[in-house]
Amino acid sequence: MSLYDDASLIMYPSGYKSGKIYCQKPTDGSGDLTFTRASTATRVNESGLIEEVASGVPRIDFTDGGCGKLLLEPQRTNQIIYSEVITSNPNYGISGVTNTSGQTSPKGDTSAYLITEDSTTAEHYLIFGISESATTTHVTSSFFIKPNGRTKLRITNYFNLSNQYAFVDLDLSNNSFIQSGGINVSYVSHTITDLDNGWKRVSLTTLKDTSNYRYNVRLNLLDNSGNLTYLGDGTSGAYVFGVQQEHNSTYPTSYIPTAGSTVTRVADNPSLSGLQTNGIFGATQGTIILDMTWNEINYIFDLRDASSTRLRIFNSSGTDFLIRDLVGASWYTTGFTHVAGERTKIGITWNGTTVWAFQNGVKAASSKTFASSMAITEWQTGSYLGETRLVYMAATVLSDAQIIELTTL
Repeated sequence: MSLYDDASLIMYPSGYKSGKIYCQKPTDGSGDLTFTRASTATRVNESGLIEEVASGVPRIDFTDGGCGKLLLEPQRTNQIIYSEVITSNPNYGISGVTNTSGQTSPKGDTSAYLITEDSTTAEHYLIFGISESATTTHVTSSFFIKPNGRTKLRITNYFNLSNQYAFVDLDLSNNSFIQSGGINVSYVSHTITDLDNGWKRVSLTTLKDTSNYRYNVRLNLLDNSGNLTYLGDGTSGAYVFGVQQEHNSTYPTSYIPTAGSTVTRVADNPSLSGLQTNGIFGATQGTIILDMTWNEINYIFDLRDASSTRLRIFNSSGTDFLIRDLVGASWYTTGFTHVAGERTKIGITWNGTTVWAFQNGVKAASSKTFASSMAITEWQTGSYLGETRLVYMAATVLSDAQIIELTTL
């Protein structure tokens, strides 16, 4: 028997329609996932362009090329009220640069700007604007940028620049970190993501949990030596597009366009029921494999029986893979850790009351005995499954060798 033959369900992201994600196996439709999202959203399509997707339509995303990933994200709000017409934002401003509209954007239209430094010795910067609401939680600001003579930059989240700010300096020529700093606001993390046609998406996450502030987003051009104040050449700069600021978020989610007010993208929610009726899982046993990228510090998905949630899979503290026995009110500490935002393959198998976990080709050092055997009838996602590349289910307990093969990166 092959891994394909042993599978009761296989889903590689490919076919979909409103409210539905198609599986490659079974072929009779009994394994197709139900999908909801009560808002529009965006994705990067096969041509490398950002496009809007209608409410209730799943998103297969091609941000880093290659095969598409099913994009599953929690609810988020863009707090910058003009994500594209940035000159209309409160607190928008420039100094030491000119700002030219009508440039080709990552959407393929002409909604980007060209920021060009002047020939003075000064800071050369753009203030995108300020958040609509104040927060005491994590602040993640992001925007798209394409170098045009300047590859080094500083991103700053700030309430004021005298004593309430945090920044990061980045080098886009090799996507590297230069330095971070700030006063009374903490730098947490940053990201750099490559898109087509020389565009990149950059982000900065900061935190001050003792003061309720609205935060500005600022971009400074840096010279080749990384200096903040320098003699501009009058021609160098960068293209920019699509500013976003998310609160209570430790990472950037997909682009949320705004045009005069904040916009909320509602959470993506796939689910699958009838797992006993359709023979996806056995009466008291089964296997599930997921190939995904997870960020959210929360529960990731549930496996339910006819009466309640039985297994709840957690991304605890952003690094730890835990499983909760909700009936027995106990934890299975798998011993596995991961890096937020990195691709991870996990496997879970159960037989009667015994549960084993696997991650990235490794079996956990110990199993967990749960309160009672489980007849799993429903799979339901929680806060975030991230970029999902594979969902694999079997009605039997696969061998260790099989699960290690399926979960090896």
